[in-house]
Amino acid sequence: MRRFFTDEPITDDSIYLSETESHHVRNVLRMRCGEKIIVCDYAGAEYKGVLESLEGRCRVKISSLLSSVAEPELKLILCQCLPKGDKMELIIQKCTELGISRIIPVSSIRCVSRPEGKDAEKKAARWQKIAQQAAKQCGRAVVPHISHLTSLKGLPEQGRRLFAYELEDSVSLAEQDLRNERELFLLIGPEGGFESSEAEFLKAKGWEAVGLGPRILRTETAAIAGTAVIMALSDCMNCKKTVGSEHGADGAVL
Repeated sequence: MRRFFTDEPITDDSIYLSETESHHVRNVLRMRCGEKIIVCDYAGAEYKGVLESLEGRCRVKISSLLSSVAEPELKLILCQCLPKGDKMELIIQKCTELGISRIIPVSSIRCVSRPEGKDAEKKAARWQKIAQQAAKQCGRAVVPHISHLTSLKGLPEQGRRLFAYELEDSVSLAEQDLRNERELFLLIGPEGGFESSEAEFLKAKGWEAVGLGPRILRTETAAIAGTAVIMALSDCMNCKKTVGSEHGADGAVL
């Protein structure tokens, strides 16, 4: 079934899709009344419903609540130093598919891309749209939030925090025990990596340097590979999870 998101609380047996989603239903997909869809509320809940009306904002009749199994137990936040060109779009798309919870764009010394003003706003809007499209495609009930651009000094200072460092050859990400972690930050540098002064600054702030193997990875490869490794180490890629139950509109298990 097709998957759509709504930013309205789903508290009744009927809800309305946004104008953007309604346009997609009506004019792009050319769906018809009576077709079944899944509606997600951005917070992890997903509902099975039937299209009731295509006029204006599409109305959906909710038939049952679904228990989502696509969201990982680990809340992984990717802090990504801005890469060149459109590489950030690839990173957002693939890391969303892998289960990332949030992405924080970061500016560091070797970053070439430094969007400002309206350009920054346009990029942020496009990045959020890419995250939503990727969440739909992979069956997630949550769309990762793309935060505002920050500097290394503006990064979180609490929680378990790892940063990929190409000069780290004694501590490997693949050897970390992450099975009991519930929240984790992963920082990936830009093309050219981090300056030594930046690495020392991060270590002083409590960030743990980890290596990603014997080969030097491109920044987009490092982000995707690092996310996949962490999800595997935290047991969040286990395909043997129990399939979620389906509940009626009144909450009864069907």
